[in-house]
Amino acid sequence: MSSYRGKEPVINKYELNLEIISAKYRHKKFERYNNEWLHFIINNRGGKDDWKAYDVAEGGVADDRVIDTVELFTGGYITEEQAINRLIHLTPNNQLCIINQQLADECLTFIGTLNFKTDLLMLSDLLLWNKIGRIITQTAKQLNIAPERAFDIFYSSKTCERLHDPKDYLYLMGDLYIVDELILELQCR
Repeated sequence: MSSYRGKEPVINKYELNLEIISAKYRHKKFERYNNEWLHFIINNRGGKDDWKAYDVAEGGVADDRVIDTVELFTGGYITEEQAINRLIHLTPNNQLCIINQQLADECLTFIGTLNFKTDLLMLSDLLLWNKIGRIITQTAKQLNIAPERAFDIFYSSKTCERLHDPKDYLYLMGDLYIVDELILELQCR
């Protein structure tokens, strides 16, 4: 990451008071990509004002990983069921849209900044370690083996190598999708 005008990039850090939001405001949270999320995205991109029913909306971003599926569905090339079956394997990149200025003034507090080069890289490592822990736990469950054995299998796999390769983008996929990739790799050995 290069500097801009001689300054290193930073990320602003905020705290959001969810207790006040849940008690006082209309909060819509999409936990995963599903039919309700799909229609919310399609309606809002089509000019409808579904978002106006809420003070804050939270859920998966309609980013490059999912927009092709959304467009295939809206174009009539795949069914809603096919679209959902494609989307459920992805872990949503969560976004939060604060629609109400009063909510922002009351519930959003500036905490400080993170240095992009040091703090963010440490955070991305932590997120990857947590993802790997979930993958190993799910692998142990699906293969009915001890977690220690699943740990050994995972770390000696090509799937592990791919997960650590930022050019592969496997890390963007959902945990269950990666477990399926690992099991397929084991079956092909």
